[in-house]
Amino acid sequence: MSRILLQVIENITNKGVRELEKEKIIDSFDVSDKFKLKLHTGEFKGDSRIDLRLYVIKPKGNPDVPTKKGISFNMEHLDRFIEMTERLKDI
Repeated sequence: MSRILLQVIENITNKGVRELEKEKIIDSFDVSDKFKLKLHTGEFKGDSRIDLRLYVIKPKGNPDVPTKKGISFNMEHLDRFIEMTERLKDI
């Protein structure tokens, strides 16, 4: 694929992350020296969303950068998502 096409695809893929409005960070933790996992809520195109995403940690004074690795879903699915994650305790 051409370099320009790859940039366009990347912009489309990351669009939801960049345009998340009214972001509220719920929690985060460092998974390594280079990456942080963040759970936050916000709005996208008028819908309340939950986003769990891996971020690249930048030097102090610079904001962390979101990666493509993560999930974003409508707030209406929160209860079901919690049910799914609670099953991890049984493993």
